[in-house]
Amino acid sequence: MTNQELNDLLASFEESSLSKLKLSTQEFTIEMERAVSAPAAPVIPAAAAAPAAPAAAEPEGDAITAPMVGTFYAASAPEQRPFVKVGDRVRKGQPVCLLEAMSYSNCVITSDIEECYNVIHDNGIVFRKGDVDDLAQKLIYALEHPNAVRMFKWLAAEYVCTRFPWDKIVVETLKLYQK
Repeated sequence: MTNQELNDLLASFEESSLSKLKLSTQEFTIEMERAVSAPAAPVIPAAAAAPAAPAAAEPEGDAITAPMVGTFYAASAPEQRPFVKVGDRVRKGQPVCLLEAMSYSNCVITSDIEECYNVIHDNGIVFRKGDVDDLAQKLIYALEHPNAVRMFKWLAAEYVCTRFPWDKIVVETLKLYQK
C-alpha cells in the first residue's frame, strides 16, 4: 500500500460516520478507531462534605499534555557533552533528531525547508517555513485527527527502519572509521 493510498483511506475514514475500521491483508493490518465520548456520569450530591483543602497555585500559561511518555537524552551518555546546549544556534538545514524521533514512532511536524523535507518525505506533517498560521493549522489538524497522527507515526517508523536498518548503519559507520 502506498503513502497516497493510506492518506486516501484515512481521509475516507475521517469523513465517514464509522467509529472503527480494520483492514487486513497478508502483508499488514491497519486499525482505525474514532474516539467516542463516554456518557456523563450522574451527579450524586455528597453528604456533608469535609471542607476542601486550599487549591494549589495553578502554573501560568497553557498546559500541554504529551500524547506519549518519553525520555529526553541531552547527550549520548551521562559523561558526554550535550548534543545541543541552551543558547546554541541551530542553523537552517540542521534537522536535529528527526530520524531519531521518527524511529520511535513519533508523528513529526517540520517546516518545508529542503533539508527537513528530504529527511521525512511524506511521512510526517509539513508546514510552510516561517508561516506561523500554517504551523498553527497543522498543529490543530494533528490534534483533531488522531487517526492521521497514528498513521504518520506508523509511516515514520516504517520509513526509518526500512531505509536505515541497523545492520546497514553499522557497516557504513565501520567503513568510515576504516578509511
